[in-house]
Amino acid sequence: MATNHCNASSFTEIQDHHHFPITNRDIWLNELMNNYGEDIVRLAYSYVRDKSAAEDIAQNTFIKCYKYASAFRGDSTIKTWLYRIAINCCKDYLRSSYFKRILPTNIIQNFIQEPSPSTESVYFESDKSNALIQCVFGLPPKYREVIMLHYFENLKIKEIEQILDLKGNTIKTRLRKARTMLKEKIEKEKGGYNFE
Repeated sequence: MATNHCNASSFTEIQDHHHFPITNRDIWLNELMNNYGEDIVRLAYSYVRDKSAAEDIAQNTFIKCYKYASAFRGDSTIKTWLYRIAINCCKDYLRSSYFKRILPTNIIQNFIQEPSPSTESVYFESDKSNALIQCVFGLPPKYREVIMLHYFENLKIKEIEQILDLKGNTIKTRLRKARTMLKEKIEKEKGGYNFE
């Protein structure tokens, strides 16, 4: 009788050896969703700022992962590959006519209403982090994405290079510029909060 889940050692094997088995794709996809689902939703939310859209993007990410599993070459970790797919899905979504027509109204309403505790509670643990997150979300996308990936997702520069398909120096420059922008914004809004 076939099992519907894979054991922890099998999942560790896929992470360590950077391959994606084409057989038992359903089992592997389930494991990927269990291990990275919340991270992908959080990453998508940092781009689109809408919980429902972020969940849809995460779902689309895993559909593409399933569909294109054979395209995974093992040049990076599976997490890096998934993040790259998710970011591309986010960018596609932000370019879509639906987003341009409908979502800006939802974003404005989300900022006016009390934040929903499910997705945003990960970020909003204190007043300082709340102010910081609001400032991060206010950054232009190219700066916001490097801050989110490096500081909130704890990814190394090398991993961010693979995800965003950028050179390490470009990422470092964007991080420096983003930190400067955040520091100025926070000092202006909070009267001198130290971001260091």
